[in-house]
Amino acid sequence: MALECGKPFIESDAEISEAIDFGNFYSYSLTKMRENTVGLEAKPKQAVLVLSPWNFPFAIPAGGIFSGLVAGSNVIFKPSNFTTFVGFELAKCFWDAGVPKDVLQFIPSFDSKVAMQLTKSKAVEMIVFTGGTNTALSIIKSNP
Repeated sequence: MALECGKPFIESDAEISEAIDFGNFYSYSLTKMRENTVGLEAKPKQAVLVLSPWNFPFAIPAGGIFSGLVAGSNVIFKPSNFTTFVGFELAKCFWDAGVPKDVLQFIPSFDSKVAMQLTKSKAVEMIVFTGGTNTALSIIKSNP
């Protein structure tokens, strides 16, 4: 994070801790929901697209990836064009932990057009996006 987006080491450390917290939170929440809900049926999405920002390149996409995986969905992860290498390292963390590469797919690109093409895919049933308002409005327009 320091090399690719200039984040100080102390902030990078805190961001990695936050990513771990997301993993614990989503798995704990799923367990609690299963214990305390009657008659509620949850179905995974075919694919969740996670589009992440450059300024929080580890924790924010980790939260989106964890939430999609915990819900039983396949995840397509497209990091910011400016933090592709951080995104790859994050994806490797999940793969090293046993998540299959066909369940968590990593799409590196230095071109914003790739993300917009992904948002139009019929396979994508949910998009987790953190970024600018204009980009969000473009995503909504391309795939309501």
